[in-house]
Amino acid sequence: MRLNAQQRAAVEHEEGPLLVLAGAGSGKTRVIIARIARLLASGVAPNAILAVTFTNKAANEMRDRIGATVGDETAKAIWLSTFHSFGVRFVREEAKALGLGSRFTIFDQGDSLGVVRELLRTEAEADRRLDAQAILSRISLWKNALREPGKVRAKGDEYDQVAASIYGAYESTLADMHAVDFDDLVVKPVRLLRDRPGIRSKWRTRFAHVLVDEFQDTNVAQLDLVRLLANERGNVCVVGDDDQSIYGWRGACVDNILDFEQYFPGAVVTKLEQNYRSCAPILNVANSAIEKSRKRPYAKVLKATRKGGSPVRMCVLPEPQEEAKFVAAEIRRLEREGTDPRQIAVLYRSNTQAKLLEEELRIAGISYRVFGGTKFFDRKEIKDGIAYLRIALNPRDELSLRRIMNTPARGLGAQSLRHIADHAEAHRMSLLRALRSADRIEALSARAKASAVRLGDAS
Repeated sequence: MRLNAQQRAAVEHEEGPLLVLAGAGSGKTRVIIARIARLLASGVAPNAILAVTFTNKAANEMRDRIGATVGDETAKAIWLSTFHSFGVRFVREEAKALGLGSRFTIFDQGDSLGVVRELLRTEAEADRRLDAQAILSRISLWKNALREPGKVRAKGDEYDQVAASIYGAYESTLADMHAVDFDDLVVKPVRLLRDRPGIRSKWRTRFAHVLVDEFQDTNVAQLDLVRLLANERGNVCVVGDDDQSIYGWRGACVDNILDFEQYFPGAVVTKLEQNYRSCAPILNVANSAIEKSRKRPYAKVLKATRKGGSPVRMCVLPEPQEEAKFVAAEIRRLEREGTDPRQIAVLYRSNTQAKLLEEELRIAGISYRVFGGTKFFDRKEIKDGIAYLRIALNPRDELSLRRIMNTPARGLGAQSLRHIADHAEAHRMSLLRALRSADRIEALSARAKASAVRLGDAS
């Protein structure tokens, strides 16, 4: 594998912590793969290497490329995953220590929203029209900052106050349902490793080397997880770029990379500044813009390997409609000049902008494809099917039970569900027990009683 001098320095680093500051397009994935291959060649066992990245797509791509280098069987033995996929394996292995038992449910974003909406309905002394997603986002930020319910202080904003008021109930609801949410897949391992020295020693002994990609996007909990998993030699290699830190709004902490040498004393720092992706005009603009950043202890200057390139243009228009018209006109011009339409891409900041763009492209007679849409596991019928499977595995998962209560239609609509939930609360029983005893709920119709009992007995 061909490497430049900066890449080779990162790959050949022996022991101890290593920070690789990888500018955009500088071949960071190549460095990670080459470093893993070198570790394997030096005798490190595949299952003693933990490599963490941020998306399943990136993890799968990395596994394929490592497989092409060292063989598929060896690649499969490496702990290569996202933070949350690692968390799933950890939580399943340590379920007993975490007090979860063998049968627990992992809630996705939609499930967590369902819990928040129910708590807003029953617990919060606030306007129930508040955006549940905004409430959940605040709880998520607190969890990823390792702030427990009793230690959260609202700052006056109504959303903060409501989120703080239901945070404890949210955590209790998950515990009652034997469920964990997406954030728990990192937070629970951190707390267990922090509080149980024996378990911490077991996991530290398991991994000889820990590698982390996109380190600038890590949050407080993820940093702590890396620190807790690092062995006594501190064999941690993180790759990232402080100039590409854009996720502070969802809890990412750029100080994780800026203060790396404080967290891992004696760390070696190396920079990757050779850009293989972009031409000089683009890099000149990027370098000029980022040099204005106030806190850059590891300043980099990206250098282009590709020749040529057109000047970067910035066009400012007064209205969104004018922007969309301008984009359509530019595409028409490029097509007239012979540009292959498949080489033209339009990026926009938010999906709300797509409608105007699509309208102008249709008016101009320009064919296009929109990438994105509803993911497979977000489709209603798939979520319904998964809810049935969850109940079969974990009867305490009341969120899934509520989801399938009237799917398919069985005469148990929203009003019937309220009567059943009220009965469960009044008699301090689970929703499942309330279904099984629904024939005692006077407010239900005969059909609803029969349907509820049948569903309860089948669950």
